[in-house]
Amino acid sequence: MPGLTERPVADLTRALRMAEAVDGRLHRRFRFGIANVVNVAMRYGDFCVRHLADAWVPAPDLELNDEVSLPDVEFEATRAFLNLDPLDHIELGEADKRALEWMTNSAGRAACDVESLSSPFERFLRFADSAGGHRWVPPLFIPEIMAHAARELVSALDRDGQARKALRSSCLNQIRQALWRFSHRLIEPPPSSEGAASPLRGIDVQWLVPVNPSTFIAVSVIYVPDLGAAPPPYIGSVELAKQVRSQSGPVPVRMAGGRRGTIKSGAEVIPLTVFAAPGHIAVPQAVGEARLALEDLTWIAETATSDDDLYAFARDLSAPDFPESFGWEAINYWEPWKANGKSFFKGGVVPNGVYFEAHAGEAEWDRAVELSDLEVALLRVGLPPIRDLRAAEVAPGPVANVAMIAGDPRYDAIRGVNIAPGVDGWSLALTEPPVAVARAGLEEASADHRRFVFDLCGGLIYGFAALGGRWRFAHQGIDVPGYVLYLHASETVSGEPSGVVTPYLDPHVRAIDEPVNFLWRIDVEGFADSANGDPQAANLLTADAVFDLLRAGGMDVDTAAALRDQWRTAKPFLVLEMKQARTTLNHLPDPWRLRPSDESRMVAALGRRLHDAGVQPGEYRADDANRLIREHLAPLALETLTEGIKSHDGSEVVLTGMEQLARVMDSAIHQQDDLSRVAANLSTEWDPLTRTAELSAETLQLRQCNEIVVEAALRILDKPAATKPITPQAWSGLLAAADAYLTATTLSERMYHQVAPAVITLSPMYELTVDDDPHPDASAWGLRNDELTRAAAGIRLHGTQDDDSLQQANEEDDVEDAFQQAWGATSQDMFSTLAALAKWETFEPGRTTAHVTVAEATVWVCDALGPGADESQRTRVEAAIEMLTSTAVQMQAVEWKPWQTRTRRHRLLVQPLAQDSDGRLIVSPQYLLTSFQVYYRHLLQGVLPWAGDVPQPVSNALANRRARRNIRFERLLQDRLER
Repeated sequence: MPGLTERPVADLTRALRMAEAVDGRLHRRFRFGIANVVNVAMRYGDFCVRHLADAWVPAPDLELNDEVSLPDVEFEATRAFLNLDPLDHIELGEADKRALEWMTNSAGRAACDVESLSSPFERFLRFADSAGGHRWVPPLFIPEIMAHAARELVSALDRDGQARKALRSSCLNQIRQALWRFSHRLIEPPPSSEGAASPLRGIDVQWLVPVNPSTFIAVSVIYVPDLGAAPPPYIGSVELAKQVRSQSGPVPVRMAGGRRGTIKSGAEVIPLTVFAAPGHIAVPQAVGEARLALEDLTWIAETATSDDDLYAFARDLSAPDFPESFGWEAINYWEPWKANGKSFFKGGVVPNGVYFEAHAGEAEWDRAVELSDLEVALLRVGLPPIRDLRAAEVAPGPVANVAMIAGDPRYDAIRGVNIAPGVDGWSLALTEPPVAVARAGLEEASADHRRFVFDLCGGLIYGFAALGGRWRFAHQGIDVPGYVLYLHASETVSGEPSGVVTPYLDPHVRAIDEPVNFLWRIDVEGFADSANGDPQAANLLTADAVFDLLRAGGMDVDTAAALRDQWRTAKPFLVLEMKQARTTLNHLPDPWRLRPSDESRMVAALGRRLHDAGVQPGEYRADDANRLIREHLAPLALETLTEGIKSHDGSEVVLTGMEQLARVMDSAIHQQDDLSRVAANLSTEWDPLTRTAELSAETLQLRQCNEIVVEAALRILDKPAATKPITPQAWSGLLAAADAYLTATTLSERMYHQVAPAVITLSPMYELTVDDDPHPDASAWGLRNDELTRAAAGIRLHGTQDDDSLQQANEEDDVEDAFQQAWGATSQDMFSTLAALAKWETFEPGRTTAHVTVAEATVWVCDALGPGADESQRTRVEAAIEMLTSTAVQMQAVEWKPWQTRTRRHRLLVQPLAQDSDGRLIVSPQYLLTSFQVYYRHLLQGVLPWAGDVPQPVSNALANRRARRNIRFERLLQDRLER
């Protein structure tokens, strides 16, 4: 139970960390340590909960002056509880007993200071009466008593230099572990115990955390006991940030330990100061810097969802225009920042002062409750506790995934860089007993084999979790705390047992309290061949290995066989399909995302534009809203996008955009395939249709934003004198501007055509929101977007049947002849060109797109067509390539209207070969396949993916195709109705 302390979970974690640092010295002095204090307090708390929790009745929402009555059941349970002696129910070691004596006071000296900042009963957990009995404090006060006692023990070592050094080192190690969540490389002096010998007063920069090649977080550390009576004259990270902002050239930086470095000109430095202390501290913020307690930093590392969350949060908090604020501790800033689109203020007006509501630390307690079953499972399978993990998450099932640090960091003394240790992944079925499956130890396997084993791990834990009550019932009376399963990808070895899944038991004799350790050797190729297209195959292939696993735990043959049979007939946990790859490179890196913080900053910029223009707050509809967009919102978004592109090399922007489009579509293809398999074969607690709709919306937004960036870059001729590097953060800013421009202009079109009318609301703080108009004009067309989106998602998820094929349509009409007459190439030539170039094989290291000349592309396509390709076919391929190429000249020659996503002739989606400034084409394979699908769907329907600029013969041929399809559909419908 949390008690009255603000952050009991953080207090417990801190106490255990300090115990690791100084308990050896405390034992020499007191013959017990902090760990014993924690053990006594927690065991007493567990005793209280075990005997009282069943009687506790949830309290109603009470107002301050409401009468409070204690339910009879709670009163009776408490009275019975007070007659118990906790020591009859708590198992304590000798050091624990000494700690308890130290935490015991006489009843005559008992005092309760309700105004105490730490603990009203100080360190005392019980009080001895004159009759030799003891009265224990109510469980409400346990957390603060424990934290106070730990701090008091540490203060007893104030004059112990070695203890102070160990505590500093403990703090630095904890901070370093948290910072590694955001960057695998930390610039710092050589990490050693000697570095903790000097007081940590924040004067030096302890770390530089690279966000990208030109952006850093400068971290200074203050260990509060080192401050003494006088504050430090300055904070190293804050001074460094000021110097970088005010100087145009390189800036020297003083690192801890006397090491010197240099920040190059043009860099961005965000100052961050971390405070550490033996107890809970609330660090006030100061203008121009970000301040965190150590526990705030670890909480941010645990709950961040992006690698640059710390950077974005510290950047916003340390911004020179951030107002005066009060919020007790940084977690009270972090939680609302994260919930508000990763921003403090989305409005165009920054307030003069801000008060952040207290007690956001409740989120820490809520997360601990959510992860409590996982904590128990980790203990039972012998894995580290949650506080020592890099990441932990639970999911319905119930299952969980964790990441734990593996190995030691590596320090590069030449560059002064400390490289984070590796991370091992584990998946757990939170069954009784739990099962842990390692997602590590596959370094020597190929990428495809690692990917397969990773998916198999995820499936296995759902398979174990699905056994649920049957699994628990079968283990009654068997003393097995848990199972630990390792998977090894290999081929069948001659002379060893053959099989797709071969089990091996850990040879050492298992102690009673140890989990069962087991190894499965997986013949990946054999497994894939056997399971291809058969949803039940994975269950069948692993059933015997599950039987052996259970037998190793001591289960009798009949019970283990019954569970094996249930495993075989259970719903599939893994569905495997083997497909012919349509591109050479597959499973590309994840695309760069539009970060919520950049999206929020763009919205705030729009609000500032409206404020500066004198636009009044209120609701804007119809023509008024459209005027707002045309005169203010769209121009600013386009201006931001243009200026952002001009700060980089235009060719690099185009190339990066094509790389991102390949990644976006590759990710969407694989995710959609997975969702379709799940919907067809598996039972889930989440809705695949809803997730498909979400995926479609995410993919469309990201694809269109990247297309707009590339098209805008092709329209810009300027060559900047100095260019900034393109980083994920910079690209997110471009995506935010592109998204704002597309959203604004599309909204304007909706209003102009009175389709799905919307209302723009501008708050007094110039916060901008757009919603569907609840009171539209009677002449407006309502569009039920949600229903349309789900209907489209259903087609993507389950597919749709069209009895027509494009080849059949081409044979029945004159479209191909019309195409060749108009453009020198048939539609089939375009499809052949797109499909062949999607199979391009040679790429520069680290690239997923290729730079090729028109001649190279032509030869490649002709070679793919086979040896029969003649000169006329070559000419048609050249014409097809020309039709499919986007050039700067084209983009600059026409009025650019990117919101016309279906009617523009010159747009990237229908001309997916972007021509660079040197005349070469950028081949983006996965994006070419997207264009292939767009052309196929449109031409099958008898339309082009653009409107206007269509030669009359082509229009006539397509019209004839549409007419035939309509007649065929009418006959089919009549046939169905007459049955």
